[in-house]
Amino acid sequence: MAEGGLLDFLNSPGGMGLLSAVGAGLAGARRGGTWNAVGSGLLGGVQGYAQGQDLQRQNEYATQRGKLFDMQAQQLEQAQAAAKAEAERKAAQQAYLGSIGKVTSPRLDAQPNKFDPMQALALGMSPEMVKTVAEAPNLGRPTIKDYKEIRNPDGSVSIVGFNEFGDATNTKQTPFKAPDIRSFGGYIGGIDPITGKVSKLGDVTMSQAEKDASQRGWGGLNLQREQFAYSKTKDAQDRADKQAGGTGNATEDERKAAGWLAQASTAWANMQKAMGGVDPKTGKFAKSDVAMPGFPDAIAAIPSFGLGEVVGNTMRSPERQQFNQASSSLGEAVLRAATGAGVTQFEAEQKVRELTPVFGEDPSTTEQKMRAIPVYLESLKARAGRAAPKDWSIPVVGAPNDGTGWSIKPK
Repeated sequence: MAEGGLLDFLNSPGGMGLLSAVGAGLAGARRGGTWNAVGSGLLGGVQGYAQGQDLQRQNEYATQRGKLFDMQAQQLEQAQAAAKAEAERKAAQQAYLGSIGKVTSPRLDAQPNKFDPMQALALGMSPEMVKTVAEAPNLGRPTIKDYKEIRNPDGSVSIVGFNEFGDATNTKQTPFKAPDIRSFGGYIGGIDPITGKVSKLGDVTMSQAEKDASQRGWGGLNLQREQFAYSKTKDAQDRADKQAGGTGNATEDERKAAGWLAQASTAWANMQKAMGGVDPKTGKFAKSDVAMPGFPDAIAAIPSFGLGEVVGNTMRSPERQQFNQASSSLGEAVLRAATGAGVTQFEAEQKVRELTPVFGEDPSTTEQKMRAIPVYLESLKARAGRAAPKDWSIPVVGAPNDGTGWSIKPK
């Protein structure tokens, strides 16, 4: 038998029963008092050992029952705490749901509370419940199945939705149709393709380069007009010379002078127009200050590869620009008539300064120059002689006058 096998056997119910039987047998044997005493002692020991084991088992059972009770008590406490937390969570959810649509902020400009899905999830609501609450305002509403554009009595168009039962719901939305952008002369407008109405989008404006190009174009047109006027005068004089014949024919110099006279006369008339015209009664210009050079003219005179001229011309008024163009044409005509040949730009500018005002000039000097222009025209007429138009006179452009300005009549 292995080590410990006998003790394990004696500790088992079978071993205990065997020892009890041996002890009982020895105690009742008739072999003398010694064996009887041994048997009684063995039987009593077995009984005591059995009682000890029974007591030990009762203690172990009581210990296990105590542990089981403690575990059950702990589980009960946990269940109660969980139930309390769940009750508090549900109370918080109910309180939050009850606040939806109500004003709970003390601010005067506070708005009714709106449902916040993220806050609802933070309070422990399930995603299904959050979705149900969020979609609750749509409960009972019919589903829109189709949208159509409907023209209203006033010509406007609205988007109308139709549900599954055929009922119409006006969405109060209007469809967007890109307008047809067109130029209407003075402004750019958009034509609504639905109503046909025109909406003004902005005025038509020119860039500085376009303004400069327009100014050059008008200058060229004026020059062509002057050349055309000269050509007509020359042709008329040629016809008159042919009819007169012999000594009545105009000379080449007279014909050239007549051409310069036509150009100078046109330029002088344009200068008067730029100054607002002349009052026939007072002989004064309505806007004599147009002839007076200002700060833009000083900028234009700065030698900066043409930049000063561009900047200065931009700052000039339209009347001042027209006056400068006409005075330049006048200076060219007078100078060519005086020299009888082509002139340089410097010579032309010098003659313009002699005939027209310059920056920083005294007003009395400017008035003297303006009065001298008719004298130049009279001298050109005299030089043109037989080539000059018979009915020619110094052009005077009339206009209303406010009593200001200076006279063009020579003293």
